[in-house]
Parts: sequence; C-alpha cells; structure tokens
Amino acid sequence: FDDYSITGFIDTGNFVIYKGFPVIFMNKKYLNEYMIIDCIEIKSVIGIEYINIVEVKNIKINNRIIDFAYVGLMNECEYDCILRWFL
Repeated sequence: FDDYSITGFIDTGNFVIYKGFPVIFMNKKYLNEYMIIDCIEIKSVIGIEYINIVEVKNIKINNRIIDFAYVGLMNECEYDCILRWFL
C-alpha cells in the first residue's frame, strides 16, 4: 500500500472473519500490486458475493497501526473502506 487518506465506514454488521482475523474491505484501486491469497463467499445486502482476500503487513486506521490484516477487495462501493466496529 502507498499512503492514502480514504473515507471509511464502520459497519456494525460486518462479522466477516478469515483464518480467525476480521476482514477489512477496501476498494482495490488503492493497491498498486497485490497477491490474492484466497477467495471467500460472503452474504451482503445485495446477496452472495465472492471476495478476493489479500494479506496486508500494516495499515494505519485512525492513527493506530495494525501490524497484520486481511483485506477483502471491493470493486465499487460508496466508501473506500469498510471496517469492523472495533477498529
């Protein structure tokens, strides 16, 4: 990831977990290069979706650095990033 200041949405209904970790959803336009490690099926407000997962070594959210995260790649969304409620 490069440094970006993006608009996020805290989704209290986001309970998506991958390998025991919460998934942060992000618009893929903010990634220059990435390697997809998996594809998961999720239920969303529009139905069943398949989301590619990438591993992020660190990400800064609200001035807090998270050393490891799984990111689900989104194509289009009203927000750039969708977070779990506790992030």
